[in-house]
Amino acid sequence: MWMMRKALKGLILVVACGLLAATASADAFVPCSELAGTSVNSQAGNACVVLDKLFQFTAASSDSVDIGGSLNSPIGLTFFGSPVMTSGPVDIEFEVTVLNPLNGNPNSATISLFDISSLVNQSGSGSLGGTVNLCVGGDGFDGLFAGSDDGCAANGGSSSSIGLSSSNMFAFSPTTTEVAVWDHITINSGAGFGSLGQTFTQVPEPSSMFLIGSVLGLFARRWFK
Repeated sequence: MWMMRKALKGLILVVACGLLAATASADAFVPCSELAGTSVNSQAGNACVVLDKLFQFTAASSDSVDIGGSLNSPIGLTFFGSPVMTSGPVDIEFEVTVLNPLNGNPNSATISLFDISSLVNQSGSGSLGGTVNLCVGGDGFDGLFAGSDDGCAANGGSSSSIGLSSSNMFAFSPTTTEVAVWDHITINSGAGFGSLGQTFTQVPEPSSMFLIGSVLGLFARRWFK
């Protein structure tokens, strides 16, 4: 199964990078904002972009888990229960990759930090908790939500885990450009899973790269007139 996913992921990255390299902007690929309100499972194997990051959806444990809005500073995504989910656990798996090349130019950006920007309990009681597993290298998770790392190590990756609560963070090594994420959300004592937001800080930030590219382009146009 993971060999098929690896081939599919490679094909998506080739197509995405080819489209971005051949056009003036990342708008050549589907913006994640256009997938808002669709379920994770309906988009399994598909991908979308937020600036220079490609998000590919693996699976969710329920068809009631939807893709929410995209986040831009730092770049990220939100997921929400539709309707609010009062039984769990709720599992979500996806991958994020820094696109290289970007708009025809090399992109040296790396992912430096993962942050749980929000975890919303829509109920007036109980609590939400759980873990986030982060797989770096290899081919990510299997989409089965099994074992301690859902196949990360067997697929050639290295897995780390943090508690799932708002503002929890995880710092990556300086060379990280691709991360698989497994959210395991527990619903306790009458709580209701409303939404989950997660961001990925990178160095340099995309806005800085786009500004530098614009300035260089302006100088080039003036120099060669």
